[in-house]
Amino acid sequence: MPTSTSGPTRHRPSSDTGVDIIGWHFTEKSLGKCIVLSPDTFLDENNILWHTLQVSCSRYPLDSNVFKVSEVRTYIRRDRTAHGPSARSPFPGSTLLRPTLLPELRYPLENESPFRSILLPPKCVPPDNIRSPAKSTRDARRRVRAARAFSAKVRFAGPDSDAATTTAPDTLNLDVNGKPLTYSSAKRGPDRLAWEKAEAEEITRLILSGTIVPISHSSVPQDRWTNNEIVYYNPVVKQKRNVDGTIQYRVRGTAGGNLLDVPYDVSARTAGLDTVKLLLHSVISGDHSWMTIDISDFYLGTPLPASRYEYLRINVDKIPPSILEQYNLSPLIYNKHVYFEIRKCMYGLPQAGKLSQTRLISHLSSNGYIQCPNTPCLFRHRTRDIIFCLVVDDFGVRYKKQADADHLIQTLEQHEYKLKVRPLGDLYLGMKIRFDRQKQTVAISMPGYIQKMLLRFRPQFLLQGHRAPRTPGVYIAPSFSKKPQIAFIDKSEKLSPTLVTELQAIIGTLLYYARAVDPTLLPIANELASQQANATRRILNAANRALSYCAAHSDNQITYHACDMVLHAFADASYLCRSHARSVAGAIFFLGNHNDPTRINGAIHVFSSIIPCVVASAGEAEYAALFATGQHAASLRTTLSDMGYPQPSTTIMCDNTSAIGIATDSIKQKRSKAVDMRFHWIRDRVRQAQFTITYIPTQQNLADYFTKNLPFEAHQQFHQFLVSKAVTL
Repeated sequence: MPTSTSGPTRHRPSSDTGVDIIGWHFTEKSLGKCIVLSPDTFLDENNILWHTLQVSCSRYPLDSNVFKVSEVRTYIRRDRTAHGPSARSPFPGSTLLRPTLLPELRYPLENESPFRSILLPPKCVPPDNIRSPAKSTRDARRRVRAARAFSAKVRFAGPDSDAATTTAPDTLNLDVNGKPLTYSSAKRGPDRLAWEKAEAEEITRLILSGTIVPISHSSVPQDRWTNNEIVYYNPVVKQKRNVDGTIQYRVRGTAGGNLLDVPYDVSARTAGLDTVKLLLHSVISGDHSWMTIDISDFYLGTPLPASRYEYLRINVDKIPPSILEQYNLSPLIYNKHVYFEIRKCMYGLPQAGKLSQTRLISHLSSNGYIQCPNTPCLFRHRTRDIIFCLVVDDFGVRYKKQADADHLIQTLEQHEYKLKVRPLGDLYLGMKIRFDRQKQTVAISMPGYIQKMLLRFRPQFLLQGHRAPRTPGVYIAPSFSKKPQIAFIDKSEKLSPTLVTELQAIIGTLLYYARAVDPTLLPIANELASQQANATRRILNAANRALSYCAAHSDNQITYHACDMVLHAFADASYLCRSHARSVAGAIFFLGNHNDPTRINGAIHVFSSIIPCVVASAGEAEYAALFATGQHAASLRTTLSDMGYPQPSTTIMCDNTSAIGIATDSIKQKRSKAVDMRFHWIRDRVRQAQFTITYIPTQQNLADYFTKNLPFEAHQQFHQFLVSKAVTL
């Protein structure tokens, strides 16, 4: 156990973790009926780690009750009716609190860590004692009775209780255990007959379209055998809900392209989320119309170069008997496989995206649609007032006249593309888009995304009675002292490979949602991502806290208001807030009106990243944040110019006068000459009048949210400017 680093203390913590009394029931006069739930830890002001226990009390059912282990043992000794967990339920309320948890997560004890449990609200400390409340009024007594009834039904419910469990989230693409649906689990599941039918339809489609042609194994070139470049067949299953409520079973046949070494460039560009948001913002600001187009089976129609076809083998277990008989494939079986020649692009081939995109761009160019020179996959017509962004095979189209939209549709249909057109454009890239022409706003959200994520990773957070933390990350107050400050070292246990994989999946899922519609989760998501290389129990607990927070904030949206389409930005930095003396830079970009940079609009782009060098002062960290903000802003300025909105000097607001002085040449450099040379890029761009650096107080700097975890009061202050509650129709 660590000892004090800031001075002597009269007490030393015990090594008793209290794990042996988990699940014990006891009664205490001041607390009522109690159950010991789980172990916890607490770091006091002397940096001493104390072992504590979370206890559920009937008198305080909505509070987080945390006691020292010795106090709980005293309560149990004094109560003659105290008893351990029953044989029927080894952990009280296990079906409600922690269903389907791995054994390693059953009692997540954070050894020597300052982070508290995910259910413990910030600034909550173990109380020395709890006194009986004063005599309550009639309304207060009514609330106590209601809370006690709720507690009896939910918090103390056993396995046979009829208490409500989870809400009914969508279980599409999940197996019977709540895990992501795979080909093997689908074939073993209750819908295996439907999947077998879908599998036969997919192989039939590949053969009839000429994508794959069955051949003898002897027809495969010898060099493909030598270089092990015969790809395997990897069917991917997916469920979709139709408009009438029925479920569509889809099997997508993909090739295992990881074995291929293609001798030409296979990288394909795509439009970024920033481009999509700028285009949506321009729709409402310029009174344009919006629609989306999706090309079905985009890859499958593109022929491979005749100089290099690919070759595929499919195990006979993955070919339905009806297909073997229909296409007479039995004579072609070799070592339990049937071999095919791939003549057209199919999903999984590394060159499929590049070849399909090149073919599409060539066809668009011949009909007057040209790609903007500085923004990938942003297209305009030479004469028509129409512009669209392209993400693989999804078009987001802004147009003025219906004739222009019809021209684009006809252009694509001429090339025999199968299109799915949404005239209202209410769904794009998984985001729900809602226009309000009367209020001149457009809102984007992802309804159901959080529920699916929690159902996959932590279904217990969807239960009634779950108490979520008020902030996504734990706020650690800075310690200002003349005494030497000891750097925090994470000594908690390393995660197993299984938990590391799960942690990485959680981080990736959070990052996309944060970048798309909820920037309030970006700081904690990036903080977790920067530590996943050496994942420990503390990091997993921090991820659990973020997921728990999401359970209470699952329907957020970003709203854009019509404006002059002028780019503004806030920039900030947090000095030495990460391990290895690293600092964090953060910024938020939004569009507004001329000469009105403090009127907050929906965020177009947000970043929160570690400064890639060790800075010598807080001023240098802020100067580095200005440099990073300027580079991101330069890209956005270019995209806006391509869309027809040339930008004046972009205002960047910062709360550090030293950084502003260096960037604007208004202070004389002395020790600031040691600033990293790359950061002076921003000063050069200020001299060119591309940027204007302006001071703003820290309390009003919105970028402060993206540099560190904030206390609840500051979190609540900034939260209202970043997202709002989605409207359900």
